[in-house]
Amino acid sequence: MSRFAASLRDRKQGRIVVSTIPALGIAWLPAMVARFSAAHPDVSITLHSSNSVDAARLVGSGEIDLGIAQLRSEEYNLSRRKLFDLEGIIALPEGHPLARKPDIEARDLDGETIVALGPEDEFRRKLTQALETAGQHPRTVIDASLGLTVCALVAAGCGIGIVDSEAARERNNRGLVFRSFRPAIHVPIFLFRQRGRPTGKLVEAFSAGLKPPPPFSNAPD
Repeated sequence: MSRFAASLRDRKQGRIVVSTIPALGIAWLPAMVARFSAAHPDVSITLHSSNSVDAARLVGSGEIDLGIAQLRSEEYNLSRRKLFDLEGIIALPEGHPLARKPDIEARDLDGETIVALGPEDEFRRKLTQALETAGQHPRTVIDASLGLTVCALVAAGCGIGIVDSEAARERNNRGLVFRSFRPAIHVPIFLFRQRGRPTGKLVEAFSAGLKPPPPFSNAPD
């Protein structure tokens, strides 16, 4: 018991529970956890994948230590810190005429079939707003719950997709071409915890080690 107590004081043993959105749980968060675990091999880390609303609810109720997600609501008793922005990226099937352009604008999507995330997603909302502002009218919209599913639908020829930069990074060079949208669509990602909840040294160390992903490169082939 004395050794266990000493290891807790020395940040060598403990448990951290983190919830993040699926886009960040594919590659970015596992890389962060791997680096932290190498420095703290006796710490147990539990990862949850959930949407932003559920992540905020779980953190606000004290069920988990940290959330990493979009955070639009002030409904929950949370303190938050912005980590970075995710960029909205246009996914095109290989050989699509728009793949010749370095960037995609709203006027380029007029009449195209759009594959997007659900109506509550910020990337979907901001793309729709940009298209409406430009007076452009895509033919139809196919909804999917995950960015990687959007990528698979685009690769299968269902249309043009809007995904986050992490999904684009994961599927890059796999039957798809990715281009930035102009004007750029950015969605902030926050680290949040329950307001007023005492924060242990392990959680602080984990939080301090979170680094933004590298910028997504979408140079034309």
